[in-house]
Amino acid sequence: MLATAEIVLDVAIFENVGIHLVSLYKEGDVEVGVNEGYLELVNFSDTDFSTKLGKMYLPFGKLETNLVNDTLALGLVSPFESLGFRESAALLSWSAGNMGLAGYVFNGDDDGDDKLDDWGVSFGFESDQLNLGLDYLSNVSDSAMISDALMDIHSIDPTDDLPSFAFRARVDLGNATLLIEHIQTDDLDEIGFLSSDSPSVSQIDLGYDLGNNWGIAGAYQVTDDGAVLGMPESRTTLGVATSVARGMVSISFEYWRDEDYEMSDGGTDKDLNGFVVQLAAEF
Repeated sequence: MLATAEIVLDVAIFENVGIHLVSLYKEGDVEVGVNEGYLELVNFSDTDFSTKLGKMYLPFGKLETNLVNDTLALGLVSPFESLGFRESAALLSWSAGNMGLAGYVFNGDDDGDDKLDDWGVSFGFESDQLNLGLDYLSNVSDSAMISDALMDIHSIDPTDDLPSFAFRARVDLGNATLLIEHIQTDDLDEIGFLSSDSPSVSQIDLGYDLGNNWGIAGAYQVTDDGAVLGMPESRTTLGVATSVARGMVSISFEYWRDEDYEMSDGGTDKDLNGFVVQLAAEF
């Protein structure tokens, strides 16, 4: 069964001007279609500024992992049919040396209009071994997890904006890759929940390349105030992967264990064990 497929097309129109198109399918999450489509102008007028206009994934959180399973942070911020915070937007970015700064406006669909009246900023530092970032988003209520929970519990759509911020770090040390991420939303009662919970997700994720096309990885994720959104209190994951056919085909085996919140905190007080095998090909 095909679980995920992606086709990427980049077309250069003029020097420093291009169109980026992505068609993505992921079983149960994203139907076949144009997942991204935007016009990009890079380093215009010989400056360090670039801009993008269209449907794109915005720089809020890195949302990456050394493993197969999507992270809890990805689930917290992703709108419908998305694998990350994807919106119609206008983005302006600047880079100089190891530092970068981006600002953008986007169309948050929670208010039902077509205006670019929500915004975000992203700061990043990147070197050969260290990547750091701090992001702010004025409104994350387009998240499918958040809007679904609000509809299920109170039968309403979001009534206002829900700010959120993210911190991310990546450290590359030889064969090891360490990922750290934290995402925090504002109080949920700002958008119509009766609860004043402010859900957050923290993640530490470590991968190690054993050589000879083998790698291992492990991750620990913990949430706070996540029961109202149906998130587990913690998730522990272990995985091993190898590649064949000159690296074009990879095989991954992964085990994870979810521990839910206690019933007094809105959970089920139950644990869930899962196992996945993934066969992936890249051309």
